[in-house]
Amino acid sequence: MLLFGAFTYAQQGFTKELNQLKKTIVIDFKTAKQDLKRLENQYEKLDIPAIRFKLIVEKINLYVSIGDLARVKYELNKAKRFSEIYRVDTYDLVHLNYYNAVYKGVNGNFDGLYKGVKDVLQEARYDDYYLLTECYMAMARFYQYKGDDNSLNFRLRTIKVLATFVENLSMTLLEKIDKGVLTLTLNRPEVFNSFNKEMALSLQQALDNAANNDDVRAIVLTGEGKAFCAGQDLAEAMDPNGPELQSIVRDHYNPIIMKIRTIEKPVIAAVNGVAAGAGANIALACDLTIAKFSASFIQAFSKIGLIPDSGGTFFLPRIIGSQKALALMMTGE
Repeated sequence: MLLFGAFTYAQQGFTKELNQLKKTIVIDFKTAKQDLKRLENQYEKLDIPAIRFKLIVEKINLYVSIGDLARVKYELNKAKRFSEIYRVDTYDLVHLNYYNAVYKGVNGNFDGLYKGVKDVLQEARYDDYYLLTECYMAMARFYQYKGDDNSLNFRLRTIKVLATFVENLSMTLLEKIDKGVLTLTLNRPEVFNSFNKEMALSLQQALDNAANNDDVRAIVLTGEGKAFCAGQDLAEAMDPNGPELQSIVRDHYNPIIMKIRTIEKPVIAAVNGVAAGAGANIALACDLTIAKFSASFIQAFSKIGLIPDSGGTFFLPRIIGSQKALALMMTGE
């Protein structure tokens, strides 16, 4: 069990660093190459096949970006052999198939590019906007090569729509005003909208702006995807170079609670899924809390040796009574 927990934590840390690497590849090839080498040295010794395979796929991404076709071919063959020996994530194979198609395209096999990308589009997740955008860009190049202007223009319009989604993916908090209602959407669905420093400070700023904006008459707080908010991102809290737990509570959560309670406009929590830890208590701090039947509220603090923060010890007993509140806080159910 402890070994499984260590592997799970390693994979969470790796995923966080890999996402940062993907952003770096776009703007700085040299730094991305150094970061990739560091990730190899740090994680390959754990001998976790899923992580090793993702590193190979990301190498291919890097070498495609810088146009090193010899290295692309080498890593593609390496990935193929690896997938035949080890059980790897099916969706990682989808990404690998995309790079196989791209490799055919850059070598002049445009029909192979088209067929490969078309197959990838059938397997790609509808919410993988990065991959979808790359696929449609590849298809646009194919139609340009074929001189099919109608299909080319259609793909370019599709790319423009997807680019909006990709831009939103880089934003941890989405804001939308409609008829006087400001909807604030916690936007880290890949980690169940758990808070990191960026999202906490963005929410604080959005609440300050709303307080001074006469066009905003009410505020709705919700989450993107399946969850409302899973509380603190533990990967950030356990990072030796990250903020200390005391400062996270003091500088991230306490100001959010104070702003929600003091703003002179109604704040409504629209709980669309699990609300755990600080996420549950932020929902309780709102003036009105509306939840789906499938939503759940969990005082998860005791499971990691903490007492409830973010106003939980104040709000929960006043809503459901002290005995029920104490039971939920002590058991973490």
